[in-house]
Amino acid sequence: VDDCALFYYNQILAADPDNPSAKEGLILIGDRYHTLAQIAWKKLEISRARVLVDKGLTVVPDHDELLTLKKEFAGSKPKLIYKGIQKNFKEAFD
Repeated sequence: VDDCALFYYNQILAADPDNPSAKEGLILIGDRYHTLAQIAWKKLEISRARVLVDKGLTVVPDHDELLTLKKEFAGSKPKLIYKGIQKNFKEAFD
């Protein structure tokens, strides 16, 4: 994820807190962290997925999908691995 874009969006929002383009840019960065966390989870890289969710929430603290993953990741690692395997099988047969 491009930290440079995050820097510039934050600079824009510092000057213009209601700038819709900058707000949308932050949401897109949050969306990207969500996607990367989902990919890591499917690869059973639970620790990496948790880090990506936390990073995404530093960018967009109220990002619904990241908050949902954060709650899911509060569970035990074996349970998360099981869910990750289920996701992989579901996609393979859908």
